[in-house]
Amino acid sequence: MLPFFTECYANSSNITNKMGIEAYKAVVRSRNNVAKLLGCLPQQILWTSGSTEANNIAIFGFISQLQSRYKEQIQIVLSSIEHKSVLEPIERIKSLGAQVTFIEPGKNGEFSTAQFENAISRSTKLVCCMHVNNELGVINNIEDIGKICYNKGIHFHCDSTQAIGKLPININKLKVDSISVSAHKFHGPKGVGCLFIRNENLIKPMFYGGGQENGIRPGTLNVSGIVGLSEALSLAIESMDTYIPKVEKLRDKLESTLIAHDNRIVVNGRNQHRVSNISNISFPVKPGYNFLELISSMGIIACSSGSACDSADNRPSHVMKAIGKSRHEAKNTLRISLSKYTTAEEIELAAFHIIQLFDKIKS
Repeated sequence: MLPFFTECYANSSNITNKMGIEAYKAVVRSRNNVAKLLGCLPQQILWTSGSTEANNIAIFGFISQLQSRYKEQIQIVLSSIEHKSVLEPIERIKSLGAQVTFIEPGKNGEFSTAQFENAISRSTKLVCCMHVNNELGVINNIEDIGKICYNKGIHFHCDSTQAIGKLPININKLKVDSISVSAHKFHGPKGVGCLFIRNENLIKPMFYGGGQENGIRPGTLNVSGIVGLSEALSLAIESMDTYIPKVEKLRDKLESTLIAHDNRIVVNGRNQHRVSNISNISFPVKPGYNFLELISSMGIIACSSGSACDSADNRPSHVMKAIGKSRHEAKNTLRISLSKYTTAEEIELAAFHIIQLFDKIKS
């Protein structure tokens, strides 16, 4: 990324000078590389500031294009534990008259393909289901849901933020119409991402005032960020077979250590197919205590109770509520994230401090 901050810092849309041409070539190389890694065509990759923007473009862009062609009732089917960047755009569309059907998860955050199939009606135009839940780490059966949508001619959007770089993905084999990606989820820079769009003619632009990204997402491109995304994705996919089993082993060690200490501690989604880097753990603490606040005040362990985007919101996680947790239980649930850089020593230390605080509260 560094040369594009200092040596080749020109606008990639300005190809009337040498630096602009070099920046443009870097964007093209990055687009080709990302497309190759994800198994799609370069022209199907649209650069964004991250998955929040990508989700908004995919949802509003498709519905806006649809409404310009159809005047009939529109039904949208989606899981109730999507990220807020999917739920809130859908709520906005609902307020404008669309029918919205939420699919509720089981107590471990799981969904069945039949739930989506049974919810679909003749008026269903859009289905949304995230690939991996960002709080539980539970993996959804995107391939089968995609097949149902494909066979019924329904547009399928998948928020794959937590899956890219953690699961082997070939978009060409998935029956999805759009997929969201954020670079920082696989050790790339923050503030850059991309959106896979199978058919850009089905997406109406949300912004105007420039021709970048075929007019769908106008604005000066973040060249250094795009280069960083491409390189980080290469590194993540190249090392996936090595680091995924390692991270899974560390996650299991943390969870088993905590459960062995007190069998009332619950690992949410433990019996489901999960990604290796997310652990969601509920602690049976006394009313009046907030385990996350106490952990955070120690300044040793960095964790959250839900999405990082919701960390300033005092309300309990909508995901925890959906799987049957009370407000108190939700407030005393930790989402702990691991990475390929996490060490066994860090896991031992984290377990030690969590147990120490837990015992202090009990006594």
